[in-house]
Amino acid sequence: MLGISEQAAKFCVLCLDTDREWLAILKRELKTMGFREVLTTPDPKKALGMMQIEKPDVVITNHNLKFVQFLRSSDSSPNREVPVVMVTNRVGPDDIFAIRDAGVNEIAVKPCSIAQLVQRVEAIVTHPRRFIWSDNFKGPDRRRKGAEFNGPERRVADE
Repeated sequence: MLGISEQAAKFCVLCLDTDREWLAILKRELKTMGFREVLTTPDPKKALGMMQIEKPDVVITNHNLKFVQFLRSSDSSPNREVPVVMVTNRVGPDDIFAIRDAGVNEIAVKPCSIAQLVQRVEAIVTHPRRFIWSDNFKGPDRRRKGAEFNGPERRVADE
């Protein structure tokens, strides 16, 4: 059986999807794998309410760009920096760019296994990326490689 790291075992995971059967499977399997708490809902508004009360460490959502954009940009967001894993069957280049630009941390392509989702959550745990705040983008740093950047750092505020 696939296990999770000690750090991930402390996580509360919120799952948002319109497919109630998938949510039931997710809840059962993620709890079995050892996550501290697994919350589920098919309703984005309820998800936001749950986020205010439960403070999840990661959100797993279906292809719901509006929800992610709200999380990242709204003053009413319960947590703008919460890591998000998106499960989607839309994998064309334009879709991937839209998902990335919405501020999603990791993508899992349907059909995916629970193990693949856990791998995405573990990637968030083991390789966290700093959060970027700019006029054009709010989300995890899109640069995954640790390569040195030789140009001017435009993200640093002028003082």
